[in-house]
Amino acid sequence: MKKFQSRTLKLLKPIAQTVSILFLITLNAITYINLQTSLSTLTSNSFSIPIASNYRETSAVVIQVNITYRVESVGGYLNFIRFWTHRLESHNNSTQIGVAPIQESELLSLDYNLMNATHKIDYGDVNNNTVEYFGFNLTKNQKFKYTAIYRVRLAELKWQIENDISENTEGNFLDAYEQHGVNISSPWYQHLTQSENNLEANNSELVSLTYEICEGKSTLQEKIQAILLWLRDNIAAEPTDRSQGAYQTYLRGIGDCSDYATLFVTMLRILKVPARKITGLQFLHIPDSFYPLRVGESFKYSGAKIDSYQYYALFPGHAWAEYYHPDCGFISLDPTFARTNPQKYTNYIGYYYLTSNIGENYYEGIEPQLPYPYTGWGMLPYIKAASTSSLRWNYTVEAVVEETMGYVWIPKFLYLIRGLFVTVPISGLVFLIYRYWKKSKKNE
Repeated sequence: MKKFQSRTLKLLKPIAQTVSILFLITLNAITYINLQTSLSTLTSNSFSIPIASNYRETSAVVIQVNITYRVESVGGYLNFIRFWTHRLESHNNSTQIGVAPIQESELLSLDYNLMNATHKIDYGDVNNNTVEYFGFNLTKNQKFKYTAIYRVRLAELKWQIENDISENTEGNFLDAYEQHGVNISSPWYQHLTQSENNLEANNSELVSLTYEICEGKSTLQEKIQAILLWLRDNIAAEPTDRSQGAYQTYLRGIGDCSDYATLFVTMLRILKVPARKITGLQFLHIPDSFYPLRVGESFKYSGAKIDSYQYYALFPGHAWAEYYHPDCGFISLDPTFARTNPQKYTNYIGYYYLTSNIGENYYEGIEPQLPYPYTGWGMLPYIKAASTSSLRWNYTVEAVVEETMGYVWIPKFLYLIRGLFVTVPISGLVFLIYRYWKKSKKNE
């Protein structure tokens, strides 16, 4: 009898251990699901906005942004400097018709040290960017310093497309916009569907390619997904030294975020969909909702021109796109991330996108005019000097999170602990099964 009980206990012991481990795994999974559900419920209900524009704000942050530029002349003679920079503006319906409250900015202070500098503000280039201009002379080792401090509210938004538009017999959406009350002869529609520098919407190869990619797709969302899939499969993600334009991106088969956005916008314009490129920066090391921004978290980015040949930048510049839907206004979309995660990044913008400039060729239509269209990163100034070789400059962008809304911040170490709760029991279960199997083989 004792021998029978002993054998029974030996048999039941690993089974009991296995059941216990499975129970712990199930309990952990239920806890995790409940946690995610509670967070989702919180973010979904906290900032529910009427569906007039068919978007939902799920969370937001308030950030103080300090921008500093320093320019120095190291030559032995007088150097005349022309300096253009942007204002970090609001990007919402009050400044751009049909734009959801993506970014709301307040200029707290502005300071520059050369009081004799010529200072002009142009409150609207062709894309409604506000541009500041300074003209000044620098002698050897003299410095110009510019500092602007902003408080910026950034929102996480997701658009819901309930009534999509369909193509006409030519395969584009010109008729659909007109039927939905859009004046297709208006300057803004013409501007956002035309060909321009880097956005070669009249290039015959790109036109043929776009219609080929979208063949068999009838709605705007279907064509957008087809374009994103083509970008994923045909344009390798590689950094380029400058914005190379839509056609060159297609020919070379490589591109970075700027090139993805440029080619994506160009293809939408070919389909007569109003679209534009947006540039700015992303607050890095939180590119996913797993690690939300927390109050007090800070970021610092910098760069400099050291001499005629050396330049460095620690700057997470980024580019994405907006397109206009007649029922929803302008909708954000990140072609770079939507290629690999279309469910999240299509018709979506996170609270870690800081918009600095709108348009591929910003600073057009301002006074004084730039020597040629500027397509560089929006956070960087445009500097023109009588002697560029004797010019040194640097910049610093600092940001501090002041407030968060609509989500619960969870310390990163808790995610590690949660992961251990999953991996340790599973590893233990595998070990016990192996041990039991080994014993069984030995007894045989």
